[in-house]
Amino acid sequence: VYFYDRALQLLRSGGILSYISSNKWYRAGYGEKLRAHLGATTTLIHAIDFGDAPVFTAIAYPTIVIVRKTAPSAKHAFHALNWDPATPNTEIENFAAFYATKSARVAQSSLTPEGWRFMARKGQELLEKIRAAGTPLGEFVHGRFYRGVLTGLNEAFVVDRATRDRLIAEDRKSKEILKPFLRGRDVKRWRVEYEDMWLILIESSENKQHPWSGKPDPKAEKIFKDTWPAIHAHFEPMRDKLIERYDQGKYFWELRSCAYYEAFADPKVVIPCIEKNVAFAVDRDGYFSNDKTSIIASEFPEPLCAVLNSQVHWWYATEHYPTKQGGFVEFKPTFMAEFPVPKLDRLAEPLTWFTHVLGSLAANEQDHTRDPLMRDYYEQMLNALVYELYLPEDLHTAGLHFRDLIEAAKLPRIDNEKKESAAQFTTLRRKFEELYAPSHSLRAALQKLHTLEPIRIIEGKA
Repeated sequence: VYFYDRALQLLRSGGILSYISSNKWYRAGYGEKLRAHLGATTTLIHAIDFGDAPVFTAIAYPTIVIVRKTAPSAKHAFHALNWDPATPNTEIENFAAFYATKSARVAQSSLTPEGWRFMARKGQELLEKIRAAGTPLGEFVHGRFYRGVLTGLNEAFVVDRATRDRLIAEDRKSKEILKPFLRGRDVKRWRVEYEDMWLILIESSENKQHPWSGKPDPKAEKIFKDTWPAIHAHFEPMRDKLIERYDQGKYFWELRSCAYYEAFADPKVVIPCIEKNVAFAVDRDGYFSNDKTSIIASEFPEPLCAVLNSQVHWWYATEHYPTKQGGFVEFKPTFMAEFPVPKLDRLAEPLTWFTHVLGSLAANEQDHTRDPLMRDYYEQMLNALVYELYLPEDLHTAGLHFRDLIEAAKLPRIDNEKKESAAQFTTLRRKFEELYAPSHSLRAALQKLHTLEPIRIIEGKA
C-alpha cells in the first residue's frame, strides 16, 4: 500500500496510524487519494465492514479487505459484506457459511475516491436513479444551510427561564437580546420540544455595529456595561473563561462572527447533527439552536422536512453519511449538501399536510402510545408520496398513483392553532379508520407498493 506526500513520510516514521485517525488526515484528502490508488492498482477479492459490531476485542470499526496487487479488469466484481448490527453474534462462529450466503457481488468500478460503498448492482442502479431525480440539497436551498450557534461558553450565553426573568427584571432592555434557544436533544422527529432555554445574543462587531464597536477594550467594556448592565453583571463571574475561549467576537462578551443570524428568524428545518434515524422538525417560531444542530432556511419548510424525514433519505443517509458507534449517523451540511431533492411544487400541499399531522401526533405521547398504528399508517402514506417523486416510472408501471389516491381521499383540514387538540385527534382518527379499511384502494396500493423491488431495497427487505 502506498500513501501520498505527507502520509508516505508518516508511514516511514511510524506515525501513520495516529495520523489517519485524526481530522488532519480527513481534511488533507489522503483518504480519497488512498481509495483512488487502491481502486486503480489493486484487484479487490473480499471486503467485510463490521462497523462497530463487537466481533473482535480492543478493535473499533474493524474492516477486512483482501486485495491482489494487479490492476482490476473493467468488469471485475468482488464479494462484499456490510455487517448488520442486528445480526446475532452467534453467526460469527459459522462465519464462512454466513458470508457465502449474505455477501453481495460489487463491481469494483462502482467504488469512488469519495467513499467505498459495498452495494450490489441493483442497489447502485437505484441510487443513481434517485440521484437523477433531484437537485443537490445545497443547491436546492441556495446555500441557506447553516450550522447552529457556537457560543464557546454555554454556561454564560445559555440561560434558563428563571435567569432570563431575573435579567429582564434588573434591566428591561435585556429582553431585546434574549432569544429562545434549542439544544440538539430538543429537536425530535416532526417537532421541537422547547425546554424554555434562552440565548444571550450579542453579535460580533464584525457583523453588527454596537455602541462600543471600534473602541479600545477598556472604553468598549464601559459602554457595554452601560448598555446592558444586567448582562454585564451576569458575565462578570465568568470573565476569565469568556476571555480565554476561542470562539468569540471582537470583544470577549460577543459571540463569534456569524453572517447568518437573521436566518434563525426565518421559517426553517432544524436538524440534529447526530441521530439514529431521520429526525428533523419544522420551526416557524424563530428559535435559535446550538452547534449540535443545523438549520435549512426555506420559505416552505414543511414539504422539504417531509422529504428529509422520509425512508428514501434514511436509506441514502446510511449509504453516504458517516456513521458513529452505536448506529448513529452524522447529519451535517458537509454530508447532506449532495442529497438529491426532487421538485416539490406538485406535492407541496399534501406533503405539508402530512408534516403537520405527524407533528401533531408526535406532540401527544399518550395518543401516540395508545394508537401507534395510526401514526405509522400516515407515515406510510407520506413515504408513498415521496417514493412517487423519486421513482415515478417504477410506481406508475405497477399501476400505483399515490398523488391521485391521496387527492381522492379528501384529507381533512388541519387547524395549526388547534393541531394538538382532542377534536383534531378525533378527526385524524376517523380519517385513518376510513383509509385503513381493508377494502379501501389506498390500503391495497400501499400493500402492493411494498412488494416492489426498489422499495424493498430501500426498506432493507430485499
